[in-house]
Amino acid sequence: MLTETVSDAYLTGLRDDGVSYIFAGAQELDLGRALDILNRELGIKRLEVNGGGLTNGAFLRAGLIDEISLAIFPAVDGTRGAAVFDPGEAAEGPSSAARDNAGK
Repeated sequence: MLTETVSDAYLTGLRDDGVSYIFAGAQELDLGRALDILNRELGIKRLEVNGGGLTNGAFLRAGLIDEISLAIFPAVDGTRGAAVFDPGEAAEGPSSAARDNAGK
């Protein structure tokens, strides 16, 4: 998943390595657009996100998570991004998805 600002050299490297990619945004990634493309082009209707806190948080803030299955492992890192859902730089409180699902 790439923005349209990626260099031609990077794209050449991906193609040379046999890596598929999609463009999902001009300057910033648009996760909703990416999922729409994956659905339209590949028929994907359900996606498992196995990310760190930054990736999981981005999908949560975009309102794209409708189910969570959480496995807890006995390890603590404590570095940025080590959280299950990292709130991101601009977060000032619960995400809209968390507020919308409160009490459900």
